[in-house]
Amino acid sequence: MADLGGESQMKASLAAARDARKRSELNAQLLANRIALLKQEEQKAWKMIEDTRRKTATIMASQGERSEKDDSKEQLCRAQWESLRAAQERNSAARERARAQRTAARSGVQRQRAQSAQSQKARSRELLAQRREEDAALREANLSQISTARQSRDDMRRRLEEANQEKLRRYREEGDARVAQERALQGRTEQLVASMEREELELIQRLQISQNAQRSAIEELEALTPPRTPVSSGLAGSARRPLSACGARTRPRSAGSPELWPG
Repeated sequence: MADLGGESQMKASLAAARDARKRSELNAQLLANRIALLKQEEQKAWKMIEDTRRKTATIMASQGERSEKDDSKEQLCRAQWESLRAAQERNSAARERARAQRTAARSGVQRQRAQSAQSQKARSRELLAQRREEDAALREANLSQISTARQSRDDMRRRLEEANQEKLRRYREEGDARVAQERALQGRTEQLVASMEREELELIQRLQISQNAQRSAIEELEALTPPRTPVSSGLAGSARRPLSACGARTRPRSAGSPELWPG
């Protein structure tokens, strides 16, 4: 029974080390996904900045034609607003998918843990039944050899004990080696996670810088947009138009998404 207890304890230690290593690898994969998403958003932001600056240069070169380009400028602002809003919606959808993946991963780890515990219990029952069968066969053999039963029984018990001790010693050594290997893998994974977390923080800071630059470029574009010319009182009613998308100070944004709008 002591051998069974030591074997069960060794299996539990190995399972715990394996689970810890799998959780570290899962965290590393989720962090890699977030870093890839941040890189994509940074590239999109800088592309938007370049487009906005090119459009600003075009407006500065053609300031003499302001009255003919009022409509195109408003359409441009509306397109920018729609593009930024679509980017915010994509960010929100990506976060929801990442949250669903984390939930599914945790459920899978729990299922694997339960299956491992059931397998260990079944294996323990099989070993116990096998040991009982061996003991019964040994008692029957000893009863058939009364003259040499005591000496044979003592020798057999001694050899069996030595074999069991040797087996337990080898099993413990193998188990310790496997636990050490799992912990080493976990340590390397945690180092990778720490490095990726630093990279994620750097990307977030870079994304904030790009967003600030994007906000400055948009404000520069809005500053170049000419004001509306007054119309005569007779045409005031018919010339009234809805508020331009460029003049709106409040923008809808998804819950939890980063602020991308100027102002």
